[in-house]
Amino acid sequence: NPLTNYVLLKYFREERGINDVLSKKYLKEVWYENKGHKELFAAGWENDNGGYELRSSLFKGVTGQKDISTIQQPFATDQLYLFEGMTDFLSALMFKKSTSLNGTVIILNGASLVKRIFPIVEGKKWEKIFTFFDNDEGGTRALNKLKENVSEQVHYPQNNFYKNHRDLNEYWVSQR
Repeated sequence: NPLTNYVLLKYFREERGINDVLSKKYLKEVWYENKGHKELFAAGWENDNGGYELRSSLFKGVTGQKDISTIQQPFATDQLYLFEGMTDFLSALMFKKSTSLNGTVIILNGASLVKRIFPIVEGKKWEKIFTFFDNDEGGTRALNKLKENVSEQVHYPQNNFYKNHRDLNEYWVSQR
């Protein structure tokens, strides 16, 4: 369903620093059942397999199969933006005061899924590849795997911008 739940909007607004406009544009309201608990809800971020990455103040999980999420803009440039998670992508939009990025966006939905983007990255000569991975072991591994497998592409790691924070969303929240 469209995201209208006050509790979820408040979570993204107050704890993640994401305004209602972006939350409603990119997230869905997903109701689910988990181990017999009925009528649970979370904000859902659709992935390329039709599953949803689920987030709330109390829960982080996935429905269906875990996968990356790709956002193609109708008039996209030859720039590729790679994010480790959805809140990092939404934080980048908040920084830019925009509702979209001028390029193709891929959200890994977890650093371990970096290998799934290799065919996409290799299939096109990108002008620039901007990476927004976490400042942790998983983010470093993902960046190194990307560089090893698509070394001819031009990479612009952005994590130095938020080097004293775990990820871009944590940095964004600290700046508010």
